[in-house]
Amino acid sequence: SYQAGVGTYLGNSLGITATAVVVTLVVATLGGYAFARFRFPGKDALFLLVLSILMVPYATLLIPLVIWLKDLGLSNSLVGVGLVLAVFQLPFAMFMMRISFEAVPRELEEAALVDGCGSFSALRRVLLPAVKPGLITIGLFAFLAAWNDFMVPLYLVGGDNQPLPLALVNMRKQV
Repeated sequence: SYQAGVGTYLGNSLGITATAVVVTLVVATLGGYAFARFRFPGKDALFLLVLSILMVPYATLLIPLVIWLKDLGLSNSLVGVGLVLAVFQLPFAMFMMRISFEAVPRELEEAALVDGCGSFSALRRVLLPAVKPGLITIGLFAFLAAWNDFMVPLYLVGGDNQPLPLALVNMRKQV
């Protein structure tokens, strides 16, 4: 049942990894910025809740996410696998981005706001260049985690939608 070639499986791996990295970078950047710069009720409790996800074993979150993807119509899809892998990376990534944004002096952002930037414009023009090392770090972590993950694709995709490592193992078992 493995009719596709290695190129297809490599493309699947690249698609899953790209989805996971982009979603992780965008959500973690916006979340880290919000946790570092804005005040809102329950901010500390919500951040503690995000961090507490790191203490939950990986496999226990997988089954509810499989059910959730089935309800969304994303079962056996590369986007679904990428989203699940991004969800697993988000607690650490948000923690890293919060620390990165807190390390940037508030005066830089305030100067941008005085010069006419809004919050999003100040984030894009001033803060993102300042937190580039944090972005690179979480991008690399998300890339390596998504590229090397075996368990999530094992449960979520089959047939020609498999990433390269899973397809190679399945091909080897058939020989």
